[in-house]
Amino acid sequence: PDLADFFLDEYCLHAGDASAPSLRHVCIAYRAVVRAKVDCIRVGQGHAEAKADADRHLAIALAHLKSASVQLIIVGGGPGTGKTTVAKELAEHFAAQVISTDEVRRELVHAGVVHGRVGDLNAGLYAPENVSMVYDEVLRRAHSWLGAGHTVILDGTWRDVDQRRRVHTLAANTNSSIVEFCCTVPLSEAAHRVASRGPTASDATPSIATELGDPATEWPTAHVLDTSRPPAETAAEAQRVCVAAV
Repeated sequence: PDLADFFLDEYCLHAGDASAPSLRHVCIAYRAVVRAKVDCIRVGQGHAEAKADADRHLAIALAHLKSASVQLIIVGGGPGTGKTTVAKELAEHFAAQVISTDEVRRELVHAGVVHGRVGDLNAGLYAPENVSMVYDEVLRRAHSWLGAGHTVILDGTWRDVDQRRRVHTLAANTNSSIVEFCCTVPLSEAAHRVASRGPTASDATPSIATELGDPATEWPTAHVLDTSRPPAETAAEAQRVCVAAV
């Protein structure tokens, strides 16, 4: 499998083929089913040993069809809960596209679309009308990536239930399965992380992290991730949940 993946990667690189990973999986599944059909024909011709080959090829097809499923994954939680770390780990594992509300907000500020002071919750740059424009753009980009066959990860607080409903609508309209994560750590730990981290796209302060509280109590549809654990352990749990959701 490693050699096959290497061959396919090199072929696509030199052919200039930048198609979504999901399309690769569909093509591999198709070829595996063709091989299974040949195996079944051989069984009918009296080659009983070909049954095992047919089972193996069908298992390969099923695995790749699962990998081809396009998902819309929300990684939410308050500032300092490690949601961006989880989002990046998932993106690397699933070859997904990450759309960060913090990064989109920065881009819109530079473009002059949104403006205002930072450091205040529900005011200035984070006034409801500005927040709405940021989420509008996030969902617009997500729709584009999903339509092209890419799994998308939405990195943000996602504490507004109305915005989460819009994500569910987007998933339904694009035939994407949806997975929701709410990252959580004790508020004191979240505030400490925010205070001690280096420059990021986030404008959150320790006081904002504390003021926002723990959204998990108001997010019943989310899988709660305890991000006080080592990142690799948290990421492994998130990966298992995503795979099970297909």
